[in-house]
Amino acid sequence: MRTPASVMSLHDRFKCGLTHRYFIRLHMTILVLLVLMAGLLASRGLTRAGVRHMGVRYPIAVLFSYLVFFVLVRIWIAYVCRASRSRKESASSSESSSDLGDLFSGGSGGSGGSTSGAGKLVEGGGRFGGGGSSASFADAQASTLQAAAVPAPRSGGSNSSSSSSSGFSLDLDGDGLLLLILFALLAAAIFGVGVYLVYQGPAILSEAAFQAVLASGLVKTARSSHVPGWMESIFKATVLPFLLVLALAGLFGYEAHKRCPQATTIRQVFRQCIFR
Repeated sequence: MRTPASVMSLHDRFKCGLTHRYFIRLHMTILVLLVLMAGLLASRGLTRAGVRHMGVRYPIAVLFSYLVFFVLVRIWIAYVCRASRSRKESASSSESSSDLGDLFSGGSGGSGGSTSGAGKLVEGGGRFGGGGSSASFADAQASTLQAAAVPAPRSGGSNSSSSSSSGFSLDLDGDGLLLLILFALLAAAIFGVGVYLVYQGPAILSEAAFQAVLASGLVKTARSSHVPGWMESIFKATVLPFLLVLALAGLFGYEAHKRCPQATTIRQVFRQCIFR
């Protein structure tokens, strides 16, 4: 029977092989974009269904997008496990079903080709001819001197600028300032959570994949130990960022509906209560 130390080494080999074979940060970026699209579509669908209160609609959209994130992670795990099984079946020698580190080994060769291709692209650039540059510079200098010799009208510019600036004004007194601050905090939180998920993507997704493999019984000797499961692993890694976005979305939606009741979307809040 395998000891906990051997299981830990198996866990490290699995994660290392998985991160070397797949572009996990790119995969996580795609997942985050799909989650954002799911939240926007959920908010739009609730608006068409008659849910006008932004304090109710935005938290529901965040909850829906979080559930979509779990579904997308499960689809990703199924994709990785299926690709790994097909690769293992096509291999000439397979000793046991517990050699998960060897299952994902040898996948870092593709990055070298990409860097060499990038070197070729960089090597071919940066060459251009210098002919005709002095003549174009002389023509540009002559045109600027001619433009400077023509006197500009004195009274027309102020009227045009005043008329163009009178189209809207930025209302930063009271309600407009509070809504702008809350929206900035919400946007910063969404952006920060996205950056966090992409940066921690290799650790989050590889841990979830390993827990899914353990739960499926591929490592028979480790099934007696406590296995948290891939859903618990994802939940522990993402619950705090999710709660932050949920709280800020609910707070912004509530304040926007309270201070700008005629608006039902963020665009209307900016047009009617911030930019007047």
